[in-house]
Parts: sequence; C-alpha cells; structure tokens
Amino acid sequence: MVYLWNPASGMPDFIKTLYLNVLDRHPENQAVVDHWTNKAYSVGLAPTIAGFFESNEYRAKNLSPEDTVGKLYAAILARAPEPDGKAYYVRRLNRQRMSMEDVVRDFLGSAEYRWRVRNGFAPHPGSYDTDPRSGWGFGWDGGSSL
Repeated sequence: MVYLWNPASGMPDFIKTLYLNVLDRHPENQAVVDHWTNKAYSVGLAPTIAGFFESNEYRAKNLSPEDTVGKLYAAILARAPEPDGKAYYVRRLNRQRMSMEDVVRDFLGSAEYRWRVRNGFAPHPGSYDTDPRSGWGFGWDGGSSL
C-alpha cells in the first residue's frame, strides 16, 4: 500500500507519509513530525527523506536493496517501481555508487517527480532545497521546461 500526501496539509503531512511509506508506522507524536518538518525547511527535502532511510530504525529492519528501492518509489513517486528502474537503483545501492541522499536527489530531479509537483501531487523541493545539485533552486517556476 502507498500512502499519499495531502497537499492541503503541507509539509507535516508529507512527513507523516514518510513514516507510513518508509517506516511502516505512524509518527509517535506531533513533536517528531515538527522535528522532521523543520529539518525539511532547514536542510532540504533530499536530506530529510534520506534521513528516514539512514535512521537506526530503518536499518534495523535489515531490508534488501530491492525492498529499499520499492520504499523509495512509494515514498517519493507514490507508486511501485517498474522493473528497469528498480534494477538500476538496486545496482547503484549494491555497488555503493550513490549515497542514499544522491539516490533521493535523483528521484526528486526526475521528470516524473517534477510532473507530480506541477500537478499538486508532491511537495516542491525547491522551497526546501538550497543544494544546487538538486536542479530545483528557488527560481523554478513550474513552467513547461520540466
């Protein structure tokens, strides 16, 4: 099951969907939602999402790279992975060619994620991501260049 973000509820709701899609549970209280929301505002969306996957709680699950990639797709693109995309990211994670944050940035920079942002189905990382590697920046206007 994939839990979807409610844009009317803003970033706190996106954080709640990360708990559900990545950690398979609800956040324990509003204080942890506030913590992760503040992190998204201060360091960006990519490091925030990566933080869920790099947490002790997630690592203790001992999931396979295949399962991790499935959770990345659920958390960021709100769908199951297609075979080629899954194989690509599994190879990258297995060979440690990409950090988790770089994998997340790859997803956030994809045409599919940009389409989701433009159509109101995903939070705009440019509002939270000041890292120039993201390709979003603060100047992105949602135009047809995506």
